[in-house]
Amino acid sequence: MNYNSILQEIQDVEKTFQKQINALKLENQKLKRIIDYLQDTVEQMKKMLFDKQSQINRQQYQIGQYKMIANINLDKLKVQESSRIKTEVLKHDISNLKIEIKPLESLIKKFDQSSMAGSSIIQNKLRCSSHHQIRRNKIY
Repeated sequence: MNYNSILQEIQDVEKTFQKQINALKLENQKLKRIIDYLQDTVEQMKKMLFDKQSQINRQQYQIGQYKMIANINLDKLKVQESSRIKTEVLKHDISNLKIEIKPLESLIKKFDQSSMAGSSIIQNKLRCSSHHQIRRNKIY
């Protein structure tokens, strides 16, 4: 073989390898762009996830506040309902008491009338007795 043919063969192999190297470089550049794009996408997704997590945390805090307010309002409603029930029971008791008092009222009126009569008798006796006392004191 001759020197030129060997050199030509080496150059052909070199060109073939150079074509493959160039193709690999292009492929490598494409892969680098894809990796950069994916890294940017991952960073954007991380930021979105962080924002979503912050939003979720704020909403959970608000929900906790709403629950606390709802519990306070529920307690107030329970107290109001209990007061309303107690008021209704008291109204009913007063109504029953009024019904039960009516016979006592008439009895009291009768007692007052009879005690007035008795009291006037007692007052007359006291007057007479004090009049007698005065007379006795004058005698002594």
